[in-house]
Amino acid sequence: MSHNHIPQEPEKRRVILVLSRLGLQKLNQMSTPDLAVRDLFFNDQVCLLDISSLKENSLSKKLRGSGLLNPGSILIQSPYDPSGYANISDASYTFAKAKCVLFSTFCGLLGARKVSVKHIEIQTNSSNSKLASNASILSAGKGSGDAKIVAEEKMRKEISIVREYGQTDPKLDKAREYMTKYQWLSDDHINSLFELRDAGIPLEKEAYNLSVTRESRTNLDIAFSLTIPTQIDLKVDISQVKEESFDFSANFEVEFW
Repeated sequence: MSHNHIPQEPEKRRVILVLSRLGLQKLNQMSTPDLAVRDLFFNDQVCLLDISSLKENSLSKKLRGSGLLNPGSILIQSPYDPSGYANISDASYTFAKAKCVLFSTFCGLLGARKVSVKHIEIQTNSSNSKLASNASILSAGKGSGDAKIVAEEKMRKEISIVREYGQTDPKLDKAREYMTKYQWLSDDHINSLFELRDAGIPLEKEAYNLSVTRESRTNLDIAFSLTIPTQIDLKVDISQVKEESFDFSANFEVEFW
C-alpha cells in the first residue's frame, strides 16, 4: 500500500492520518505483533500519509495551503465537500458552521427575506443546554463540566448567522439542484418547505430545528474507532476529543417576502 499520495476516491480518505517518515516506520513495526495497529493499514476509509514523500496534487496543495499537512495531525473529511478537511479537534465546529451556511443559502434560493439562528442546543446524556446565537448561555443544565462549557462557547462563536436578502422571486431550479447536491437537505421537512414554495403557496415565517453535527459524526466515529499507539506523536488526544464531542442543533427562523 502506497503512503505518499492522497487517494482520488473520497470514500478512501474519510480520515487522513498525517505522519512523518519516522512515524510511519514506527507504526509499521508495531503492526507485526499488534493486530489492531495492523488493521489500521488496511482500513478502506483511512489514508495513512507519509508527508516526507508526498506526491503533490490539487488536493494535497489545498491541504498544504490550509496549513493542515502537519505530522501528527488527524484530518476529518467534510460531509458536504469531499475535498474539505478539518483537524479532528475542530471538525464538529467547522462542519456545523458549513451546514448553517448551506442551509441559509438554500433558504435564499427559495426567496427568503431573512434567515437567522435564534439559539443553539447542546445534547448530552444527562442534560440539554440552550445558547443564544449572539449571547451567553441561556440555561446550563445539570452537571455542566468544563469541557461542555468550552464546547458551548466554541459553537456559539462558530454559529452566529443573520442573513437578509433583497426581494426576488424564488430560484426553484437552483434550489432543486442544491437539494440534489447536498442530500442531507432532502428530509421531509425541507422537502415540504420546497414544495410549498414551488406551488406558489405564501409562507411568511418558518421555524426549523436543524442538527448541525449529525453528518460529521459519521467520519468522526471512524477516527474515534482507530487504535493508534501512544508512541506515535499525535498533536491531539483522540480519546479526549471523543469524550468532549457533543451533539448540537441550531434553531433557525426563516422569514419570507
